[in-house]
Amino acid sequence: RCRRGAARPDPCFRMIPEPVLVKAPLLLVPQLLRSLLLFVALHAPPASGDGSIKGLADKGDGASGQQKHCPEKKDPHGEWEGSTAPGGQYTLKCNRGFEVDGQPTITLMCSQEDGQWNADPWCLNIDDCKGRRYGCGPAGLCVDETGWSRCECEKGATEGVSQDQHKEVLCFFKNGTCHGRNCGPHGVCMDLTEPQPSFDSGSNGYRCHCDDGYYDNDQECALVDCGELIDPEDMGTWKGDHRFKGEYSLECVEGAHIYGSVERANTITCGKHGKWDWEVNKSKKMPRCESPAKQEHEAHVALFQFWSFLFAALACVCGAALAAGLTMGLVSLEPREMEIITHTRLDDCESEDERERLKRQQRAASHIYPVLKDHHLLLVTLLLLNALANEALPIFLDNLVSPVVAVLLSVTFVLVCGEILPSAVFTGQHQLEIVEKFVPLVHVIMSVLYVIAKPIAMALDRGLPHKSAEDELYTRSEIRAILTLHSQVDQSSTGREK
Repeated sequence: RCRRGAARPDPCFRMIPEPVLVKAPLLLVPQLLRSLLLFVALHAPPASGDGSIKGLADKGDGASGQQKHCPEKKDPHGEWEGSTAPGGQYTLKCNRGFEVDGQPTITLMCSQEDGQWNADPWCLNIDDCKGRRYGCGPAGLCVDETGWSRCECEKGATEGVSQDQHKEVLCFFKNGTCHGRNCGPHGVCMDLTEPQPSFDSGSNGYRCHCDDGYYDNDQECALVDCGELIDPEDMGTWKGDHRFKGEYSLECVEGAHIYGSVERANTITCGKHGKWDWEVNKSKKMPRCESPAKQEHEAHVALFQFWSFLFAALACVCGAALAAGLTMGLVSLEPREMEIITHTRLDDCESEDERERLKRQQRAASHIYPVLKDHHLLLVTLLLLNALANEALPIFLDNLVSPVVAVLLSVTFVLVCGEILPSAVFTGQHQLEIVEKFVPLVHVIMSVLYVIAKPIAMALDRGLPHKSAEDELYTRSEIRAILTLHSQVDQSSTGREK
């Protein structure tokens, strides 16, 4: 390596061959020329209006990697505006009376990969005749012009206007047929070969053949009417035309909106058969207004009703169970049995446990005996409670579940919880003690149902009188049988002790 700052002559220069030092600058000339040409092509202004140098730049050099512009477009019925550069937006605006893909404008974007447009749209003439609601009537022909349309009426036809708010020009025959019959601009009068009373208008020899959405009112073809509407929630007002193709709008009050939407207004049109959409298609619903505050209130009411029906159903199950259990446990007792228990002496008991058990039974018998005096009144009261609970249970369950499930649950609850379990509990070993606890409730139920139960009980007393106090006494033979049974029990117990 040569030393920096070495003075000539220096050994460093002697090490490089002389031919190499001469040829080195010549090797750099082609590269410098190429760079100079590229700089001029990119930065020099165009020499003429055709943009030849710009065209060079657009085409680009493979070494520079510049992207290609998309070609410019022209349309005889519109104007293109925007950028043709890669990624640029190029917009076509159609003239009046023309459209592209159903819109007045369309925007394209130049591809950055191949410099081509992604579509080739053109402005086409709009068929203004399609925008007419009734064409040109039964005696007219619509002629489409650029930006508008006109009607050419047949010879002898009269030019009029439609009956709705659009006031379209229509052609129709006013006189000369059907004895001068005029069906208006929306119908044609037809002579009938035979009288047809089912749909005749006037002299039963002719009729009006009306367009869709019109009917013969015995004078001309008039618009069918779907009828006025009223918001069921009284939170909005219907306004507009409720006839065929008329605009009928529901406007909600402040703070309310259309059900299932956030909008405050909804516009509908009457069908050609004179019926609203939801009257023809049951899957559709009539528009109505609702309020968030009212919805929240209704949600609270619905929740309250749910728990109310649930508690009412549980009350019915409990009422049925109570009525069935008391019918088995209370009505099956005889007043004479209560008197026997009451008059039994504690001194006759052989053990302390037997004496305590007798005390409990005597206390229970003293409370139960007054209820048993009117046997038929007690029986009718309990049966009325049972029937009321069993019949009301499906009604409350129907508001919670489907009718089929309500019936199944009702039968299940009544059978298991309202009959089997209560009967087993109220007729068990502690029958008197259990029945005694419900005696106050029985008095309340008898008081509530007294007006209904007492007449029925009186009728039963007359027709099917209950046993009197004398009839409840044991006969001599019955007492002897009771003593025999007791002696047999005592002997068996004595044998087991031995």
